[in-house]
Amino acid sequence: DQDENKFVDTEMEFDAELTPSNSVWFNDQVSSFLPQFEIDMPIVLEREDVIKIIKEKFIASGIDRPNLRSSVEDLFIGIAIAESRLDESAVSSQGAFRWLQLMPTTWDDLAKEGESKDSLEDNIAVAVRLLEQEYRYLTQTCFVELAHIQKEF
Repeated sequence: DQDENKFVDTEMEFDAELTPSNSVWFNDQVSSFLPQFEIDMPIVLEREDVIKIIKEKFIASGIDRPNLRSSVEDLFIGIAIAESRLDESAVSSQGAFRWLQLMPTTWDDLAKEGESKDSLEDNIAVAVRLLEQEYRYLTQTCFVELAHIQKEF
């Protein structure tokens, strides 16, 4: 019954279809996550306010392609869900902390004076800076590699 695989909230709906692909391997992988998904999803839905704040405060002006920027926002939320289930008290065995599981050294490198590890908004700002830094690095690297490939051919 498909209704058993549907998680519904007043503003969000998630449909976990058991056959997302013709690939047996992919279906097995998805099926292996369903029991944990059934446990995690109600917890995440209780923290919908965190998702709303992330959507409101996610400003990645350093990503110059609007279509990519909106996709990255969704990915950003997905990472927060996967890393911490949006739990502000989450701490990894490596010391990554809070909603977005930032490492202490990353925080020290990218946080601005006055930003607090206890603030969701500040965590978002620091994580966006990291994302923009990685985006700049990757785009520069890709352009250099592309130019090299074009010279070869």
